[in-house]
Amino acid sequence: MIRRHVSKLERRSFLLVVFAVVAIQLLGDAWAIRDETRSHFREMEEQATLLATITARSVSVPLAKADMAQVEATFAALRLDPDFVEATLTDTTGKLRARLTATSGPPAGGMISRVVPVVLAGVAPNTPLGELELVFSTRLIATENQALVSLALARSLLMLALTSAVLFYIARRISRPLSHLRVAIGHIQAGNYGHSPAGLDRTDEIGDVARAIEVFRRDAIEMADIRRHTDKVARDERRRIRAALESTQDAALIIRENGQIVFQNEPARRVLADIFSIGSNGMTQIEDPQDRQRIASAILERKGLECEIAIIPAHGTEESPRTRGVPYRLRINPIYDTEGTYLGVVVLATDITVQVRAAARIRHVANHDSLTGLANRRMLEERLADALASSRPHALLLIDLDRFKTINDTLGHPVGDALLTHVGEILSAHAAGSGFAARLGGDEFAMLFHGSDAPDIARRTAENLVARLSEPVDFGENTVQTGASIGLTVLEPGRLSLADALRRADLALYEAKRDGRGRFVEFRAALEDDRRRKIGIESALRSALKDRVIKPAFHRQIAIASDRLIGFEALARWTDPDHGMISPMEFIRVAEDTQQIRELTHQMLSHACNAAAGWREHGFHGRVAVNISTSLLVGPLVETVQDVLMLTRCPASALELEFTETAFLNRDDRCRETMIALRNLGIRMTLDDFGLGHAPLGLLQDLPVDSVKIDRSLIRTVDSSAQTRAVATAITELCHALGMQVTAEGVETDRQLAVLGEIGVDAAQGFLYGRPAAYETFINEIRSLRTETNATA
Repeated sequence: MIRRHVSKLERRSFLLVVFAVVAIQLLGDAWAIRDETRSHFREMEEQATLLATITARSVSVPLAKADMAQVEATFAALRLDPDFVEATLTDTTGKLRARLTATSGPPAGGMISRVVPVVLAGVAPNTPLGELELVFSTRLIATENQALVSLALARSLLMLALTSAVLFYIARRISRPLSHLRVAIGHIQAGNYGHSPAGLDRTDEIGDVARAIEVFRRDAIEMADIRRHTDKVARDERRRIRAALESTQDAALIIRENGQIVFQNEPARRVLADIFSIGSNGMTQIEDPQDRQRIASAILERKGLECEIAIIPAHGTEESPRTRGVPYRLRINPIYDTEGTYLGVVVLATDITVQVRAAARIRHVANHDSLTGLANRRMLEERLADALASSRPHALLLIDLDRFKTINDTLGHPVGDALLTHVGEILSAHAAGSGFAARLGGDEFAMLFHGSDAPDIARRTAENLVARLSEPVDFGENTVQTGASIGLTVLEPGRLSLADALRRADLALYEAKRDGRGRFVEFRAALEDDRRRKIGIESALRSALKDRVIKPAFHRQIAIASDRLIGFEALARWTDPDHGMISPMEFIRVAEDTQQIRELTHQMLSHACNAAAGWREHGFHGRVAVNISTSLLVGPLVETVQDVLMLTRCPASALELEFTETAFLNRDDRCRETMIALRNLGIRMTLDDFGLGHAPLGLLQDLPVDSVKIDRSLIRTVDSSAQTRAVATAITELCHALGMQVTAEGVETDRQLAVLGEIGVDAAQGFLYGRPAAYETFINEIRSLRTETNATA
């Protein structure tokens, strides 16, 4: 087929050139023959006119004389002209006077006729005699034309031969190479790139074209390879994408611009096919009508959309009933080609049931306590903020368990966790209805009540909780009895901030603890004053410690049996210019809360050791006792005491350190190690305020102490209560059995002193022996004691 196209090109080229050359030649010859014929005709016409004029003059005289023989003789001379055909002479009346024809008869072909008037010349005016008509044959012109045509045809044939030769040459040099190039182009068009074009070695334009085609052929080969590779990659990619979409658990759906679904995987057939099918009412499977509207608008407006929706399954299951929507994350994205033409949309739906449940679990964990299941502090603050923004009355309880740390440390964390869980259950039961319970952390809880009767409900709940939480609870082999201190505040809508509400409840809780625990206190304005006073004392305490204005007052300790002075207790005393005399219980508690207790203790130890060293110079070898906060036992207390003893040059035997029983109930090994280390230095260790009921008597046998001080609350009724006397007797006998001495605090009457002597208490301390006083007050007393001792000796 390609060769036939090439032959046709050559044939057309040949015929076109031949036709053009021959046509030009013929047109030129025809034009020349026409001009030649016209020229001959003009010459014949001129000769005929001239001959007719001469003949008319020749016959004018004979005709005037009526000499017809002369006329005919003149006419006879015309026969000598080979083109003559006929001569006719008529007079003025039109009468034929003479006629002469050619002897050979009329010739074939065309003729020329000339008519001229015959007048008698020389007569003025010239007299008309008639008309003369001469007819001549054009045969000679026709013969000449035939010769011209023959010559033209001969030239045309010669030109045709020359042209054919030239075309043959051109065909070999130009047309055929072009045909070869066309063949090469045809191969390329047919996708056959294995043939190089001819003429690559030519240096003319055809060579340039051939080389350009060769470059194109090689580029086409490369592009074909690339296209085959790209097509293969694209096919593989489409197969992978399709396989991936088929294997994914997400529902994938592709919809054309006309709404026809062109692809859907198995999850999509189960979930989305009915929803997005043309003419389907499956959109009603989407639970929320607003979601339906958003989805329809996104597809109609060709916009992307990502949202979470609930789809009701077409066929319900046990896990997903027909009436319950399954949560899906739906993503709709329009599809455009590289030119921006809209092709449709792709819809992806992911079942997020697990994620929703996990998120719900995370929210629950984030908002609830893992041990008790109650709300946590974060959720309480959110609810409390909502309550403060509303117009309804609310009431807030802050609950702190009493002695929880002791229980947790003595019985172990499993028992402590069980106790917290038990408390959580009690709070949940009391919060049912109009309440909300939360665990803030550790042994701190809170309850929030709402409604018009919220304050009354909160008060009743607080009373019930105080009673209920004080009841003993059995946890396996352990029976635990705790208690609760509760702070209550009524929330005034629109008047309190979150911080104010919590602060008021906390102030009430603090007051409940300070009043002896196991009770609830409702916030009152006076607590704000106490709070402000505490803040003022805190600031003033920093300045007092910096200026070292807190001084000790020393209280005598007397041996009951001998009524002799055996030591002193150093009691911190502080008079502030703005607040006046401040109770030690008040500023020591502030010091503990603000971490200033370490500096206060260091200064009291320094004063006490200086006093003991000074009294020893006057001959008194008794001890000076200093109270130590339990919180200091986990710090560098041993190093602090050693430094003070060294700086004051006070022997360790002159120092006595007093701790409350809570220090010994703490199972932290560091506390016990600290106390043993201090005792090993030679310092006397004393258990202070014993008898308050926090620790069992059996615990005394494990204590690294040398003496015990019975709390003043027992001493106050020891002379009037048989039960109190029995407890004091038991403590004394047990301590003596363990090798410990016993001191009674708060002795104020001789009757109390007498009873204490009867039950065997070793020493007494109290107002019976005077008020606490400064160091200098006892110098003379110590001197007198020294004098008495020397005199006795």
